[in-house]
Amino acid sequence: MAATDTNPFADGRVDTLALLYRDAGSGLEFEISYSLRGGNARSNTADIAEQIRISNRGNSSQRVSFFQYVDFDLDGSPGGDVGRIVNGRVAQQSDPAGLRTISETVVTPAPTFFDIALFPTILSLFGNGVADTLSNGNGPVFGDVAWAFQWDFTLGVGQDFIISKDKLIVPTPAGAALLGLGGVMAARRRRS
Repeated sequence: MAATDTNPFADGRVDTLALLYRDAGSGLEFEISYSLRGGNARSNTADIAEQIRISNRGNSSQRVSFFQYVDFDLDGSPGGDVGRIVNGRVAQQSDPAGLRTISETVVTPAPTFFDIALFPTILSLFGNGVADTLSNGNGPVFGDVAWAFQWDFTLGVGQDFIISKDKLIVPTPAGAALLGLGGVMAARRRRS
């Protein structure tokens, strides 16, 4: 695991994290990189780019089912969220009572399958030693929202499979309006 600064022009702080996992038994190698970019000061926005490279370092072709499971508790609450998956590659979750929305877009390649459901419906599919297939449920789902993406592919010896994703975290429109109204009220109070 390593963290580095890849954006010395804007802030000079550490903003990239890279992780590497090797499974000696299968010969598969998983390299994951996260890069964080923040919005302007007090914008409450951030973007996280994620790249996943799966490599076959073994001696034979490998059939792979790779899953990404997500269970965010926006604004610190496990319930009260609404979520949906748009076009099979964009997961959106928001807490209407709070100030946050998260959107995750699979840039390339599109997942083979996807699902969105209440916790722990999707999680219960994992951990049984069987590569289950997600149901392509797209919502909307209300409550303790969780979602997952699934990629199925074959890797030849020495081949790589790269997944590129982008996460955007912003205040919800209602939250942004309240923040804006609060800023206007504060500005009016200062002038008085």
